[in-house]
Amino acid sequence: MSLQSKGFFVGLAAFIVTTVALVLIGQKFSIYWLTFSYTYDNQAEGLYFTVEPVMPLILGLIMSMITEWIYIRNSSKKR
Repeated sequence: MSLQSKGFFVGLAAFIVTTVALVLIGQKFSIYWLTFSYTYDNQAEGLYFTVEPVMPLILGLIMSMITEWIYIRNSSKKR
């Protein structure tokens, strides 16, 4: 397995763990901007759809990018 693909999986794992942890913390302590809310409203095919807030997803994405960068940088120094 190449270094780039290992970095991808490390980043993906960091994204999933960070996002799930933030959503669980938001649910546990009722922090609105960390909770994940889904709304669907179909008033005779008017179709209203919303997903809010997306802050846990954004923070998870940032964390995954940082983690992948650190992993690839440290792994390439060892070689």
